[in-house]
Amino acid sequence: MRFGYSREYLPPAPMMEIRLALPGTAFAGAPLTALLDTGADATIVPVRHIESLGAEVAALRYLRSP
Repeated sequence: MRFGYSREYLPPAPMMEIRLALPGTAFAGAPLTALLDTGADATIVPVRHIESLGAEVAALRYLRSP
């Protein structure tokens, strides 16, 4: 698989286009740009994208940067 690198990050970071869907359903909404992090402990998706699928949100956590 090939993917591009975004020069918005220093050093440039690998990015790819993704689409979200509930299991067994068609993709919904516009494609999103995702930052690839192979060492991540979690996947973070803004809640507005989850709610637009009609998915039930089990728990909310908030993240902020300095």
